[in-house]
Amino acid sequence: MKNITVDELDRSILRILRQDARTTINDIAKKLDRRRATIYNRIAKMEENAVIKGYSVIPNFSYLGEDITVFVLVTLTEKEYLIADSLSQIGNKLSKIPYVTGVHAISGEYDYLLKARVPSLEVLGNEINFHLRKMSGVGRTLTLTSFDTTTEELGNNPLFQLSQK
Repeated sequence: MKNITVDELDRSILRILRQDARTTINDIAKKLDRRRATIYNRIAKMEENAVIKGYSVIPNFSYLGEDITVFVLVTLTEKEYLIADSLSQIGNKLSKIPYVTGVHAISGEYDYLLKARVPSLEVLGNEINFHLRKMSGVGRTLTLTSFDTTTEELGNNPLFQLSQK
């Protein structure tokens, strides 16, 4: 990993882009009282150094009919670890399961935490749990259904609070 310095100006740019990735360079420059060229160069440098890995859309899953959020804890068999080249290889395999929106290698009793958005519990059973049970190397799973989401994505990470300067 490169040794990259992210200073307060970079953090300010990231805060603005994290709140709305469509914010123009001109608008960022105005908000931060900086030259447009400075902002452009900083963003380009952060993209080049993978400080900014990409830009995305955060959909309202309720409007898409996928308003049930579930988390699935997955334990793998020892054999799965022996044949895999890396945690990323296993994670990539798990990320191909329909409706899965996040895959995290974790510590503790379980090996992975999957996050998924599904339209119904039937889809959860047929598409995710069934897929997992058929997948070689999966030892056991525990499925948790979320009843309410108070904070997501931006959360309480101080980096992304716009009120900071």
